[in-house]
Amino acid sequence: MPEDVVGLFLGDPLRAVRTLAAEWYDDKVREIHQRRNVKRLESVSLSVAIPLLRGAYDESRDQLRELWAALIAAAMDPDRTGRVRLSFIDALRQFDPLDALVLKCRNDVSGSPTPNSLECVQIRLGAPLEEIMISVANLGRLNCAEYPSAIQFFGITPFGRGLLRAVSD
Repeated sequence: MPEDVVGLFLGDPLRAVRTLAAEWYDDKVREIHQRRNVKRLESVSLSVAIPLLRGAYDESRDQLRELWAALIAAAMDPDRTGRVRLSFIDALRQFDPLDALVLKCRNDVSGSPTPNSLECVQIRLGAPLEEIMISVANLGRLNCAEYPSAIQFFGITPFGRGLLRAVSD
């Protein structure tokens, strides 16, 4: 503890923040593993672990921290480790919280949403239509959503569904 305080004042002001983030992720990942009844953990390749932890520790917004924790938990779970792709890490680093909500909400709506995908998600989330449109456009840029004819009729791509499978319970 004293060296953390010294580091805080003399040269590493983010050490305390990183320590708190690590503790939060440790607790959250443990909780996810308990909920999923994971008995054995798998070591994570450094090529995945380093960008995964870097992305997670850089995030402070709760909605996205939950996704990062779920992705870390999946990477350590022998039954899910194959679902974690470097491209998911890259995409998640570029998400805003509303993007995550829009992706999950659209994925949860089966069949043909009425009156259309965009308005259906907007009604369910209660966010301004323009903000939903910005999220859909960002999800499209990240290959998580597609709208071949018009943005009002957007759907989730296989990449987007794969990302959701990796972080879902």
